[in-house]
Amino acid sequence: MMEFMCQACGEKSYSAYSSGEWKCPYCGIINPAEGLHDQILLIPDRRQSERRQEEKQTAENIEEKRKGERRKKEGDKIGELIILKKNN
Repeated sequence: MMEFMCQACGEKSYSAYSSGEWKCPYCGIINPAEGLHDQILLIPDRRQSERRQEEKQTAENIEEKRKGERRKKEGDKIGELIILKKNN
């Protein structure tokens, strides 16, 4: 990605397309594609890391729910055994 600065509003923007001209997302003016830097800027996609974190959290929630259900079933069985012993 290349970093560009709008000549009209002065805002900086990033674009993967560096051929000819680019449109400023802030003011809509079409500017010549003159990059501020000659190097390629790598910008991480925050949405992708957020999705990974959400998937991880969902998996953890499902696992905790399973553990809770299993413990509840085991607790019910133990409770039934205690009640049976008291009745005998």
